[in-house]
Amino acid sequence: MENISDIVVFVHVVEKQSFTAAARELALSPSAVSRHISHLEQSLGVQLIKRSTRRLVLTDIAVDFYEQCTRIIRDLEKARDMASAHTMEVKGTLRVHATLGLGQRLVAPAVREFLAHYPELNIDLNIGSRAANLLEAGYDVVIRSAQMGDSSLATRELSPVQYFICATPGYLAAHGTPQSPRDLTDHNCLVHSGQTRADEWRFTDDGETTSVTVRGNLRTNNGIALYEAVKGGLGIARLPGYAVNLDLRAGSLVPLFPNVLGWGRAIKAFYPRSAHQPLRVRVFLDFVANFMRERSFVS
Repeated sequence: MENISDIVVFVHVVEKQSFTAAARELALSPSAVSRHISHLEQSLGVQLIKRSTRRLVLTDIAVDFYEQCTRIIRDLEKARDMASAHTMEVKGTLRVHATLGLGQRLVAPAVREFLAHYPELNIDLNIGSRAANLLEAGYDVVIRSAQMGDSSLATRELSPVQYFICATPGYLAAHGTPQSPRDLTDHNCLVHSGQTRADEWRFTDDGETTSVTVRGNLRTNNGIALYEAVKGGLGIARLPGYAVNLDLRAGSLVPLFPNVLGWGRAIKAFYPRSAHQPLRVRVFLDFVANFMRERSFVS
């Protein structure tokens, strides 16, 4: 039992693959983390981690030891969560990163409502287009629709997103309303250059998928700029439901080809893979998933 704190530190070091990242997570100094690992190795009489300037390497016995430790810690976390669930106390600080348009339109409003329910929790919200290295930057959660190519991260789908091809009534009155996706080639189509195959818009009708190559006089990597251009009557664009749901309901934007299924994606949360995920992370993701499903305007 005297090694419980050493074991907890050991598990964090393995999962973070870094003494510094584990120290940040545990609110310890890197030297204190190193002392915990040394004490654990001395008490067990074996070497667990081979240290180098570039990376950490687990010994063979450390791999088996880690698996056993995570089971024990998982059981302890479940027992703790069962006790804390009676008071629903969610405390501490949660560091969240979200991409620009998604962060402004959905994540920021979700955070505001979440904090109203859990006032004892602090959230450090970073909104930007640059892909965050979650572990190195110290984030607890990254929310985005694009995939992150890090197999060490766990993924949770929060909400599907339906994309809509839309324009203002004024643009359609001046330039005509396309009757089929093929007619888009005769229109000024505004493109989000940050999307994969941005000029190729895909449609599915009765199980048959077609692609239309579009062109127009505006390309931008900023979703807000694209939305404002469409709202200003400049042309037709492919926009996510969470950005245009209120406009579609009010009639200030018109959805084209409503019976044709357009390009869809999913909003996902990425977080460190761990057997003892903090309660505040689980509660936050549950809340955000419910919030997004209610507001994504999925048809």
